Amino acid sequence: MMEQNSAEGNPAEENSDEEPRDTLETDETTGEPREDQGNEFEASYQAPEARRVVDPAEAAAELRRARSAQDVDPVAVQAERRNRISKAQDEECRWTDLKTYLKGQIDQLTRRRAYNAGKVADHFVLRDDGLLYCGEARSEKLEIEVD
Repeated sequence: MMEQNSAEGNPAEENSDEEPRDTLETDETTGEPREDQGNEFEASYQAPEARRVVDPAEAAAELRRARSAQDVDPVAVQAERRNRISKAQDEECRWTDLKTYLKGQIDQLTRRRAYNAGKVADHFVLRDDGLLYCGEARSEKLEIEVD
């Protein structure tokens, strides 16, 4: 019962009669193709020019050296910062609720949201540029009518 039919033979034995296939010989220790062997892609591809591999930290250092403080417009940088901060404040529900509360539009908030915004409203100021600033005391406090 241990005998195998010759038709069911080992696939390696069946292929031994055919022409040898082009296979990559692998390094016995790593299992990767040997360096002296190329593959089909490498043979057909010709690189236009060799490029130097650059360390990301080295590339960033070159950029820092290339730019100077005189090249950067401080007004443009400040405007960009304000835009990013405003966008971030508008994306988070907590800050949009607080802005609405500080504008005096409490009727647009639910009772719970208005209550939560009112708890921290003393610590923030909404300036004309639409940004929330922390740490400045408010002189007046909005009163919430509770039913």
